[in-house]
Amino acid sequence: MKVCVLTHNLDTKNGGGRMAYELVGSMRKANPDIEMVVLTTAGSNCRFEKPIIFSNKLRLLFHWRKIRQIFRQSDLIHALDGFPYGFIATFLSFGLKRKKIITLVGSGSIKPLYNFWQFFLVKWAYKKADKLTAISSYTAQEVKKMIPDLEIEVINLGINLDRFLFQKADQEIAKSGRYILSVGRLKPRKGYLESIKVFSEVNKHFPDLKYVIVGSGDGKYFQKMLESIKNLNLTDKVIFKKNISDDDLVSLYQGAELFILLSQNDNYDIEGFGLVFLEAAAFGLPVISSKNCGAQDAILDKENGFLVDPKNLREAAESILLILNNQSLRERFSEKSKKFAKQMSWQKVVVKYADIYRSLL
Repeated sequence: MKVCVLTHNLDTKNGGGRMAYELVGSMRKANPDIEMVVLTTAGSNCRFEKPIIFSNKLRLLFHWRKIRQIFRQSDLIHALDGFPYGFIATFLSFGLKRKKIITLVGSGSIKPLYNFWQFFLVKWAYKKADKLTAISSYTAQEVKKMIPDLEIEVINLGINLDRFLFQKADQEIAKSGRYILSVGRLKPRKGYLESIKVFSEVNKHFPDLKYVIVGSGDGKYFQKMLESIKNLNLTDKVIFKKNISDDDLVSLYQGAELFILLSQNDNYDIEGFGLVFLEAAAFGLPVISSKNCGAQDAILDKENGFLVDPKNLREAAESILLILNNQSLRERFSEKSKKFAKQMSWQKVVVKYADIYRSLL
């Protein structure tokens, strides 16, 4: 069996890339009979990818014959996210009678539904798909708000524990004292402006506490973050870490008090799931994030952390203080985090997708 996957990238330094890389890599490892070829927009130097889904429309049209030929040589086409990949898979395979799966990931599956022209293109692709899956119940729910009659199977993402738990950690990073941790690109939907304000309130009770933010990005949003930090007199309390290795990330997870990411709905740019919540849980961290986003499937509310109103900063601050002030609660959340992360393996994920692949042929 040959499966052609369409996705943006396979770069493990970002959430979408890590999701695609782990899905494809785990599938290849667990099912030698399933050949995977991946068409990407941003090349990641993986031996099994072809970076020919160009973001430039003219370049994409110029290569449509090559893409269609790869489709013709495949048994199945699996698009990760609705737009543009679900639409491209459907449009360029028209007439080939190839089975198609579209996995609804997040913003690329929801945001187009609120654009007049893209709505019809994505709806057509969803209706033509032989199978629709979603990485979280929230993503499925948001798509069904606009297209109620779709059948969508929710298959949550997994975590590759070997990728982190057997890294050689550099403990020097964690020697600067107590800190809370966030990991994610510096963009509005990650909610850093909100979490910085929350940390300001928490810091009044724990003046020695620091806030470590791991993420890339240097645009206008980052400048707003710096302004907020300055205005709140937190310049020596908020620490940014960019372009770090997995070894260093391991150290930061190991040394943190808890993990927080107050994901926001930024004009339908949303958190589809949040692999970082599983990563944090694997290291036994209590986790805090937002209601009404994909994190609802990546966190066990009141069992290994808290889901809070993303706009209720007082609630978020009180949740952090509750964990920091209650050692027994922190230990209980920590143990539940570790157990939960062990249950969320990529091996289980690829079994479900392999079953879908075989059922469609």
